[in-house]
Amino acid sequence: MKKLSEEQKKYIDNNYIHIPDVDQLTKIVFDNDNLDGRNKEGKLVAEYMLERGYKYKTKAHEKVKKLILTDEQKALITEYAKDKLSSLQIAQMVFQDKEVKNLSSEQRVVNEFLKTNAPDFIRPKIFEKEEYFPPENLEKVIKKINEYTHQELNIKKLRRMEQDYIKSTKKFLSSPRFVQLMNTYNCEDAKLFEAEFIRATWDKSDLTADEIN
Repeated sequence: MKKLSEEQKKYIDNNYIHIPDVDQLTKIVFDNDNLDGRNKEGKLVAEYMLERGYKYKTKAHEKVKKLILTDEQKALITEYAKDKLSSLQIAQMVFQDKEVKNLSSEQRVVNEFLKTNAPDFIRPKIFEKEEYFPPENLEKVIKKINEYTHQELNIKKLRRMEQDYIKSTKKFLSSPRFVQLMNTYNCEDAKLFEAEFIRATWDKSDLTADEIN
């Protein structure tokens, strides 16, 4: 059974604080950019960090509990919609106990409810379509990643792996299939779809075509 060498363990001990990401640590420790936390090597790194009590991050997405609207919230949404408020504005008023941001799960559930149950009250602009143009440079890709994933990437301070992530994201967003799909959505749905896509793929440069689809 494969084990970490003493040198690898020492590297983790010395670097886990400023490199808490299991995927990144695995690539460095085993000197292989094709590895991540899903491989046996990544599991060895994660197990060692757990054994030592080190906190670490993983790229695995936690399943978010589906947000279910109460009857009272549905009634409030319908009333606010009559005033032609946006789904974000409505979500912020309905979920006042939370910090509701653009493209949050609260906004998405409100938007879905409106489309199904109160389409006559939705602001007309969300049905408008605009042609989608993929970001033409890395700066704009970084801006989208930071906005949708709350990263703090700086083009002047990118590590090599982060550069690869950004380049692959740009490639994903520029693919003919993605552009064609984006152009089938109305403005708000296109924004939501792009956000979800970037959140799911931006740090996975090794995805196959099937996984991307």
